[in-house]
Amino acid sequence: MYSIQKVSDMLGIPGVTLRAWEARHRIVNPLRSAGGHRLYSEEDVATLRSVKRLMEEQGLKIGEIAYQLKQEKQIDRADPYSGGRPLISNASEAARSVRIDTHIAERLYPALVAFNTEEANQAIDLAMSLYGYEKTFHSILAPLLVRIGTDWEAGKIAVAQEHFASQLILQRFMQVFRSLPVDPNMPSAVAFCPPGEHHQLGLLLFSLYLRKRGVDVIYLGPDTPYEGLGQLIEMKDVRAAAISVTDPAHIAPLSEWLDRATSRYPALRVLLGGPGFGPQSADRRQWDRVSYEDGVDWEAWCLAAFAPRQ
Repeated sequence: MYSIQKVSDMLGIPGVTLRAWEARHRIVNPLRSAGGHRLYSEEDVATLRSVKRLMEEQGLKIGEIAYQLKQEKQIDRADPYSGGRPLISNASEAARSVRIDTHIAERLYPALVAFNTEEANQAIDLAMSLYGYEKTFHSILAPLLVRIGTDWEAGKIAVAQEHFASQLILQRFMQVFRSLPVDPNMPSAVAFCPPGEHHQLGLLLFSLYLRKRGVDVIYLGPDTPYEGLGQLIEMKDVRAAAISVTDPAHIAPLSEWLDRATSRYPALRVLLGGPGFGPQSADRRQWDRVSYEDGVDWEAWCLAAFAPRQ
């Protein structure tokens, strides 16, 4: 989170202007600290950066931009993470939303494969200013990463291009992730992929969802060795573990570790996600399973995993 002075310094927008945009046009709605000071999120900063760019490059007035942002946000379809935004009322609005998503993705893809950091970040800033960070990651960046991975496997782009795109999007994810406050009353969770597993996209999205709820998510990421995980669980009083696997070959060693871990830490709630967990991987323990890609049953699992201890 950023103070108004920090945002002013970052963007070159006077503090009095930022306050006016908030009061008159509702461009952003920053949180407030216990002392009443404004706290701007990464999403707020991205919105303000896009507003400034539209004023400078296209000569638009702040009122025009505010109206445009309001109209665009009204077509944002409701999803499990929308916080109650209204559903799209008709097919034409849905089609318009898809066109905007596609336009941003088609602007972002060539920027990434051309190693154009500035253009790629501008496209992501635009998406966040229109939709917020959740839809940007779920509806634009996640499908784009899948497309880039597919093109790399097909030999259409080089490994350096795939790595650049993945790292830039991961950096943007971590910026948002770190900006979300942790609720001290919520328990900790650990998120990781087992040794040899490198596909972390679904795990990233789920971790972002947990962090939005205030959960202190210790994100270990791909190819995490089992050694030391027990010490981490004890040190941070970890209540839940989210684990992602796409390759079924990793299931057997993971199951062995889970047997030991859940025996030693019976209160640990385990969530398994990813296509590697099919019917063939069912075992004697009834660990929870979800799809990381669509958000189904995420809320129900969180309510059970983080319920107050009896």
